[in-house]
Amino acid sequence: MPPSSDEYYHSSAQRITLRAQANLQFIYPPDLVKAYVKFDKVIREGKLTLTKLKMPAGYGDWVRIYNTFDLPFKFSSIDTQTRAISIHSTTPIITDILDLDALSCPHSTTNTAAKGEAKQARDRL
Repeated sequence: MPPSSDEYYHSSAQRITLRAQANLQFIYPPDLVKAYVKFDKVIREGKLTLTKLKMPAGYGDWVRIYNTFDLPFKFSSIDTQTRAISIHSTTPIITDILDLDALSCPHSTTNTAAKGEAKQARDRL
C-alpha cells in the first residue's frame, strides 16, 4: 500500500502529489508514475541506450524530489549532461507508490470480467 503522509506525499486514483517544499508541490498522473517505474527498471537492467536517451517527461524532477523522502526504495538517476547513471537503493515497486485497486476501470466494481482484466493488467506491471 502506498504511503500517505500529507506532509510530503499523497496518492489518489487521479494523481500523486509530491510536496517539494511548504509552498511547492508537483502533481503526477498515475500513468506517468507507472512510466517512471518502468524506466527505472530499464536503467537497472542495463538496457538504457545513452547515445539516444529517451526518458519520460519530468523523470528528473520526480527522482530529485521522491528520493528525498524517507521511503524504503529510491529511483535511479541520470545526469543528463554527463550521462552518468546512479542506482539508488532497491527497485521501486508500483504498488508501493500507487493504489492500483483505485485505478481500476470505472465499471470494475460491478463488472466481474472488468475486475479480472484490471487484475491481469496490474499483474503485468
